[in-house]
Amino acid sequence: MEERYLAFGDEKRYKFILVGDSNVGKTALFWRFTEGDFLAEKETQVTTIDFKIKNIKIQEKPIKLYIWDTAGQEKYRSIVSTYFKGCHGVLLVFDLTREASFENAKSQWYELCKVKA
Repeated sequence: MEERYLAFGDEKRYKFILVGDSNVGKTALFWRFTEGDFLAEKETQVTTIDFKIKNIKIQEKPIKLYIWDTAGQEKYRSIVSTYFKGCHGVLLVFDLTREASFENAKSQWYELCKVKA
């Protein structure tokens, strides 16, 4: 199977997208991983889409991660689905304390991932 990545010299680049219902913690995970910091609760609402690049090393090889944080509201679902193009991975996020977010992850978001990713 052919490996899908964007290469620039020795550096590999991968695109990831975070999806799930609104207020499940996507932005908190996004900021914690990319910035190493927590956001105040009032700052965690994504309007439509947010994007950051995270440089990491795996076995001393440089990796550039392009990470997209998406809005979870139903009204943005068609816009969010366009960001799946060229994705190498999808992080499907749900809230363990809200059963509905898990059910939506299985029925709506997972299906969208299968069709678009």
